[in-house]
Amino acid sequence: MNRTTIAVDLAKSVFQVAVADGDWRVVSRQRLSRGQLLRFFSERQPCLVVMEASGGYERAAHGALVTRGVPAAIVNPKRVRDFARGMGLEAKTDRVDAKVIARYGAVMRPAATPVPDPARAELREILAIGLARSPGGMSAKLTAGAS
Repeated sequence: MNRTTIAVDLAKSVFQVAVADGDWRVVSRQRLSRGQLLRFFSERQPCLVVMEASGGYERAAHGALVTRGVPAAIVNPKRVRDFARGMGLEAKTDRVDAKVIARYGAVMRPAATPVPDPARAELREILAIGLARSPGGMSAKLTAGAS
């Protein structure tokens, strides 16, 4: 089995990618656009892809990878941050994040996250919209901050 771990630090339009080998060493890092990211994975042997949960940005990338047969794990960012602190890393840049996520994935080997069934995904979206519109929800906080 391939022990390579690829970390993707997600952003709106550009992604930082870091590759860790089976010995937990980060052997390469790249900055890729959305189109380049999908090509990058189409040229790789099956491996584990690790990404942090990031307010929904991860869902599209996760879905695209899983439909192409690439196992992808969405991990809790706090666990990755605690892992980084344990290694003495405090810097917070996309490039450093990708490296730390890659090493976290290589060491911890998180299980691939299954794609939620369509009904569950729809319920998640409905709840997110409801929370944003509720009194004291996100829209109320944004309005209060504007005055």
